[in-house]
Amino acid sequence: MMDIFEFLEDNNLEYWTEGENVTKGWVNIKCPFCDDHKNHLGININTLNVNCWICGSHSTLKLIQKISRCRWGEAKKTLKLLTRGSKGKRIKREVVNKDPKNIIELSDIASRHFPNLHINYLIERGFNNPRQLIKKYRLLSCYTTGKYKYRIIIPIYIDNSLVSFTTRDVTDQQTPKYLHPKLDEVLISPKKVPYNYDSITYGGDCIAVEGPIDAWKLGDGVVSLQGTAFTTEQVVYLNKKNINHMFVIFDNEKKAQRKAKELCGIMAPLVRKIENVKLKGVNDPGDLNISEAMSLKRELGFK
Repeated sequence: MMDIFEFLEDNNLEYWTEGENVTKGWVNIKCPFCDDHKNHLGININTLNVNCWICGSHSTLKLIQKISRCRWGEAKKTLKLLTRGSKGKRIKREVVNKDPKNIIELSDIASRHFPNLHINYLIERGFNNPRQLIKKYRLLSCYTTGKYKYRIIIPIYIDNSLVSFTTRDVTDQQTPKYLHPKLDEVLISPKKVPYNYDSITYGGDCIAVEGPIDAWKLGDGVVSLQGTAFTTEQVVYLNKKNINHMFVIFDNEKKAQRKAKELCGIMAPLVRKIENVKLKGVNDPGDLNISEAMSLKRELGFK
Protein backbone atom coordinates (compact mmCIF):
# COMPACT_ATOMS: atom_id res chain seq x y z
CA MET A 1 0.00 0.00 0.00
CA MET A 2 0.97 3.62 -0.39
CA ASP A 3 -0.72 6.88 0.47
CA ILE A 4 -0.99 10.00 -1.66
CA PHE A 5 2.00 11.60 0.07
CA GLU A 6 4.25 8.66 -0.78
CA PHE A 7 3.04 8.76 -4.38
CA LEU A 8 3.88 12.45 -4.73
CA GLU A 9 7.25 12.07 -3.00
CA ASP A 10 8.18 9.03 -5.10
CA ASN A 11 7.55 11.16 -8.18
CA ASN A 12 9.63 14.05 -6.79
CA LEU A 13 6.67 16.45 -6.65
CA GLU A 14 6.56 19.33 -4.20
CA TYR A 15 3.31 19.48 -2.26
CA TRP A 16 1.55 21.69 0.30
CA THR A 17 -0.69 20.63 3.19
CA GLU A 18 -1.29 24.14 4.50
CA GLY A 19 -1.10 27.75 3.43
CA GLU A 20 -2.43 29.61 0.39
CA ASN A 21 -4.98 27.72 -1.77
CA VAL A 22 -4.97 24.66 0.57
CA THR A 23 -8.20 23.42 2.16
CA LYS A 24 -8.03 21.31 5.32
CA GLY A 25 -8.02 17.62 4.42
CA TRP A 26 -6.48 18.27 0.99
CA VAL A 27 -2.94 18.23 -0.36
CA ASN A 28 -2.04 20.66 -3.16
CA ILE A 29 0.43 20.56 -6.04
CA LYS A 30 1.09 22.58 -9.17
CA CYS A 31 -1.57 21.55 -11.66
CA PRO A 32 -0.10 19.49 -14.53
CA PHE A 33 -3.23 20.09 -16.64
CA CYS A 34 -2.93 23.88 -16.99
CA ASP A 35 -0.51 26.78 -16.81
CA ASP A 36 -0.40 26.77 -13.01
CA HIS A 37 2.48 28.69 -11.45
CA LYS A 38 1.40 28.08 -7.84
CA ASN A 39 -0.36 25.16 -6.15
CA HIS A 40 -3.95 25.28 -7.36
CA LEU A 41 -4.59 21.56 -7.85
CA GLY A 42 -5.95 19.90 -4.71
CA ILE A 43 -6.23 16.17 -3.94
CA ASN A 44 -8.55 15.09 -1.15
CA ILE A 45 -6.51 12.95 1.26
CA ASN A 46 -9.36 10.51 1.95
CA THR A 47 -11.45 10.39 -1.23
CA LEU A 48 -8.63 11.18 -3.71
CA ASN A 49 -10.97 13.56 -5.58
CA VAL A 50 -9.02 16.00 -7.74
CA ASN A 51 -9.84 19.63 -8.38
CA CYS A 52 -7.92 22.59 -9.76
CA TRP A 53 -8.98 26.10 -8.80
CA ILE A 54 -8.09 27.24 -12.33
CA CYS A 55 -9.19 24.50 -14.74
CA GLY A 56 -11.67 22.50 -12.64
CA SER A 57 -12.06 18.86 -11.61
CA HIS A 58 -10.13 15.95 -13.11
CA SER A 59 -10.13 12.18 -13.05
CA THR A 60 -7.75 10.74 -10.42
CA LEU A 61 -6.67 8.12 -12.96
CA LYS A 62 -5.74 10.81 -15.47
CA LEU A 63 -3.77 12.66 -12.80
CA ILE A 64 -1.84 9.47 -11.98
CA GLN A 65 -1.12 8.97 -15.67
CA LYS A 66 -0.02 12.58 -16.06
CA ILE A 67 2.34 12.40 -13.08
CA SER A 68 3.70 8.87 -13.59
CA ARG A 69 3.60 8.91 -17.40
CA CYS A 70 2.19 5.40 -17.31
CA ARG A 71 -0.46 3.46 -19.21
CA TRP A 72 -4.10 3.23 -18.15
CA GLY A 73 -3.68 -0.25 -16.64
CA GLU A 74 -0.73 0.82 -14.48
CA ALA A 75 -2.64 3.89 -13.37
CA LYS A 76 -5.54 1.69 -12.22
CA LYS A 77 -3.17 -0.47 -10.16
CA THR A 78 -1.67 2.64 -8.56
CA LEU A 79 -5.11 4.04 -7.78
CA LYS A 80 -6.04 0.78 -6.06
CA LEU A 81 -2.97 1.03 -3.85
CA LEU A 82 -3.68 4.68 -3.08
CA THR A 83 -7.30 3.96 -2.21
CA ARG A 84 -6.20 1.35 0.32
CA GLY A 85 -3.29 3.32 1.72
CA SER A 86 -4.56 6.88 1.85
CA LYS A 87 -7.09 6.17 4.60
CA GLY A 88 -5.45 6.06 7.98
CA LYS A 89 -1.83 5.44 7.10
CA ARG A 90 -0.81 8.95 8.07
CA ILE A 91 -0.18 9.57 11.75
CA LYS A 92 -3.58 10.38 13.19
CA ARG A 93 -2.67 11.17 16.79
CA GLU A 94 -0.29 10.16 19.54
CA VAL A 95 -2.26 10.20 22.80
CA VAL A 96 -0.84 10.45 26.29
CA ASN A 97 -4.29 10.03 27.88
CA LYS A 98 -7.89 10.95 27.17
CA ASP A 99 -7.59 14.45 28.59
CA PRO A 100 -7.51 16.74 25.49
CA LYS A 101 -4.97 18.90 27.30
CA ASN A 102 -2.57 15.95 27.25
CA ILE A 103 -2.49 15.29 23.53
CA ILE A 104 0.38 15.96 21.15
CA GLU A 105 -0.78 16.25 17.55
CA LEU A 106 1.80 15.10 14.99
CA SER A 107 -0.49 14.48 12.03
CA ASP A 108 -0.10 17.99 10.62
CA ILE A 109 3.70 17.91 10.57
CA ALA A 110 4.84 14.32 10.13
CA SER A 111 4.52 11.21 8.00
CA ARG A 112 5.45 7.55 8.43
CA HIS A 113 6.79 7.57 4.89
CA PHE A 114 10.50 8.35 4.59
CA PRO A 115 11.65 9.97 1.32
CA ASN A 116 14.95 8.84 -0.19
CA LEU A 117 16.59 12.04 1.08
CA HIS A 118 15.92 11.04 4.68
CA ILE A 119 16.81 7.38 4.15
CA ASN A 120 20.11 8.32 2.50
CA TYR A 121 20.95 10.64 5.38
CA LEU A 122 20.57 7.78 7.87
CA ILE A 123 22.70 5.51 5.70
CA GLU A 124 25.40 8.18 5.48
CA ARG A 125 25.35 8.44 9.27
CA GLY A 126 26.25 4.75 9.46
CA PHE A 127 22.86 3.08 9.88
CA ASN A 128 22.90 0.22 7.39
CA ASN A 129 19.32 -0.73 8.16
CA PRO A 130 17.46 2.60 8.41
CA ARG A 131 14.02 0.95 8.30
CA GLN A 132 14.83 -0.99 11.45
CA LEU A 133 16.03 2.20 13.13
CA ILE A 134 12.86 4.07 12.11
CA LYS A 135 10.67 1.31 13.53
CA LYS A 136 12.62 0.95 16.79
CA TYR A 137 12.55 4.65 17.65
CA ARG A 138 9.17 5.37 16.00
CA LEU A 139 10.71 8.07 13.85
CA LEU A 140 8.67 10.23 11.48
CA SER A 141 9.60 12.51 8.62
CA CYS A 142 8.82 15.90 7.14
CA TYR A 143 9.57 16.48 3.49
CA THR A 144 9.17 19.74 1.59
CA THR A 145 6.69 21.81 3.60
CA GLY A 146 6.27 23.36 7.03
CA LYS A 147 8.76 24.68 9.55
CA TYR A 148 10.17 21.17 10.03
CA LYS A 149 10.74 20.47 6.34
CA TYR A 150 13.72 18.29 5.46
CA ARG A 151 13.84 16.98 9.02
CA ILE A 152 13.39 13.74 10.92
CA ILE A 153 10.83 13.97 13.71
CA ILE A 154 12.15 12.27 16.86
CA PRO A 155 9.34 11.49 19.35
CA ILE A 156 10.23 11.47 23.05
CA TYR A 157 8.44 9.01 25.31
CA ILE A 158 8.22 8.66 29.08
CA ASP A 159 6.61 5.43 30.32
CA ASN A 160 5.58 4.78 26.72
CA SER A 161 3.60 8.03 26.53
CA LEU A 162 4.49 10.65 23.96
CA VAL A 163 5.44 13.79 25.89
CA SER A 164 7.67 15.73 23.50
CA PHE A 165 9.72 15.60 20.32
CA THR A 166 12.68 17.16 18.58
CA THR A 167 13.77 17.30 14.94
CA ARG A 168 17.01 16.73 13.04
CA ASP A 169 17.94 18.34 9.70
CA VAL A 170 18.85 15.82 6.98
CA THR A 171 20.54 18.29 4.62
CA ASP A 172 23.23 19.56 7.03
CA GLN A 173 22.45 23.01 5.63
CA GLN A 174 19.76 24.20 8.05
CA THR A 175 20.42 26.00 11.31
CA PRO A 176 20.03 24.75 13.95
CA LYS A 177 20.65 21.11 13.12
CA TYR A 178 18.34 20.11 15.96
CA LEU A 179 15.20 22.24 16.01
CA HIS A 180 13.02 21.89 19.12
CA PRO A 181 9.27 22.60 19.09
CA LYS A 182 7.62 25.51 20.85
CA LEU A 183 6.28 24.78 24.32
CA ASP A 184 2.66 24.98 23.14
CA GLU A 185 3.33 22.04 20.78
CA VAL A 186 4.42 19.59 23.50
CA LEU A 187 3.63 18.55 27.06
CA ILE A 188 7.22 18.89 28.25
CA SER A 189 10.20 20.71 26.77
CA PRO A 190 12.55 18.19 25.11
CA LYS A 191 15.31 19.70 27.23
CA LYS A 192 13.57 18.60 30.43
CA VAL A 193 13.42 14.86 29.72
CA PRO A 194 16.14 12.37 28.74
CA TYR A 195 15.56 11.02 25.23
CA ASN A 196 15.34 7.18 25.04
CA TYR A 197 14.58 7.13 28.77
CA ASP A 198 12.33 4.06 28.64
CA SER A 199 15.23 1.91 27.39
CA ILE A 200 17.00 2.18 30.76
CA THR A 201 16.53 -0.92 32.92
CA TYR A 202 15.67 -0.10 36.53
CA GLY A 203 18.76 -0.81 38.62
CA GLY A 204 20.88 -1.34 35.49
CA ASP A 205 23.62 0.63 33.77
CA CYS A 206 23.14 3.84 31.80
CA ILE A 207 25.13 5.87 29.27
CA ALA A 208 24.46 9.59 28.89
CA VAL A 209 25.30 11.20 25.53
CA GLU A 210 24.58 14.52 23.84
CA GLY A 211 22.43 13.91 20.75
CA PRO A 212 19.79 11.37 19.69
CA ILE A 213 22.07 10.02 16.94
CA ASP A 214 24.67 9.18 19.60
CA ALA A 215 21.94 7.28 21.47
CA TRP A 216 20.85 5.42 18.31
CA LYS A 217 24.41 4.25 17.72
CA LEU A 218 24.80 2.83 21.24
CA GLY A 219 21.23 1.55 21.63
CA ASP A 220 19.30 0.53 24.72
CA GLY A 221 20.24 1.97 28.08
CA VAL A 222 21.58 5.12 26.42
CA VAL A 223 19.94 8.51 26.90
CA SER A 224 20.44 11.76 25.02
CA LEU A 225 20.37 14.96 27.07
CA GLN A 226 19.86 17.09 23.94
CA GLY A 227 23.32 18.63 24.17
CA THR A 228 25.69 19.29 27.04
CA ALA A 229 23.43 21.77 28.87
CA PHE A 230 21.64 19.13 30.93
CA THR A 231 18.79 20.22 33.21
CA THR A 232 17.71 19.53 36.78
CA GLU A 233 14.57 17.84 35.46
CA GLN A 234 16.67 15.37 33.44
CA VAL A 235 18.72 14.55 36.54
CA VAL A 236 15.52 13.90 38.51
CA TYR A 237 14.29 11.48 35.86
CA LEU A 238 17.61 9.61 35.83
CA ASN A 239 17.58 9.33 39.61
CA LYS A 240 14.24 7.48 39.41
CA LYS A 241 15.95 4.61 37.53
CA ASN A 242 18.20 3.64 40.50
CA ILE A 243 21.17 3.46 38.10
CA ASN A 244 24.00 1.07 38.92
CA HIS A 245 26.93 2.20 36.75
CA MET A 246 26.63 5.42 34.74
CA PHE A 247 28.93 6.39 31.90
CA VAL A 248 29.01 9.94 30.52
CA ILE A 249 30.21 10.13 26.90
CA PHE A 250 30.18 13.69 25.56
CA ASP A 251 32.13 15.18 22.65
CA ASN A 252 35.85 15.65 23.04
CA GLU A 253 35.81 19.46 22.94
CA LYS A 254 36.94 21.21 26.13
CA LYS A 255 33.55 22.80 26.78
CA ALA A 256 31.75 19.48 26.40
CA GLN A 257 34.23 17.75 28.67
CA ARG A 258 33.75 20.41 31.34
CA LYS A 259 30.02 19.77 31.24
CA ALA A 260 30.62 16.00 31.34
CA LYS A 261 32.65 16.36 34.54
CA GLU A 262 29.97 18.63 35.98
CA LEU A 263 27.31 16.01 35.26
CA CYS A 264 29.46 13.32 36.86
CA GLY A 265 29.75 15.44 39.99
CA ILE A 266 25.98 15.93 40.21
CA MET A 267 25.11 12.28 39.51
CA ALA A 268 27.83 10.76 41.73
CA PRO A 269 25.70 10.70 44.91
CA LEU A 270 22.73 9.27 42.98
CA VAL A 271 24.34 6.22 41.35
CA ARG A 272 26.53 3.39 42.61
CA LYS A 273 29.38 4.20 40.22
CA ILE A 274 30.00 6.89 37.62
CA GLU A 275 32.64 7.32 34.94
CA ASN A 276 33.44 10.01 32.37
CA VAL A 277 34.54 8.36 29.12
CA LYS A 278 36.58 10.25 26.53
CA LEU A 279 36.65 8.55 23.14
CA LYS A 280 39.84 8.06 21.17
CA GLY A 281 39.98 8.44 17.40
CA VAL A 282 36.47 9.93 17.07
CA ASN A 283 34.82 13.05 18.45
CA ASP A 284 31.56 11.52 19.67
CA PRO A 285 29.59 8.23 19.65
CA GLY A 286 27.70 9.32 16.54
CA ASP A 287 30.94 8.95 14.55
CA LEU A 288 31.23 5.26 15.43
CA ASN A 289 29.82 2.56 13.20
CA ILE A 290 27.38 0.08 14.76
CA SER A 291 30.03 -2.59 15.28
CA GLU A 292 32.38 -0.12 16.99
CA ALA A 293 29.53 1.14 19.18
CA MET A 294 28.69 -2.38 20.37
CA SER A 295 32.37 -3.08 21.02
CA LEU A 296 32.57 0.07 23.12
CA LYS A 297 29.69 -1.07 25.31
CA ARG A 298 31.39 -4.42 25.83
CA GLU A 299 34.69 -2.75 26.71
CA LEU A 300 32.92 -0.58 29.27
CA GLY A 301 31.36 -3.67 30.84
CA PHE A 302 27.91 -2.20 30.25
CA LYS A 303 25.12 -4.30 31.75
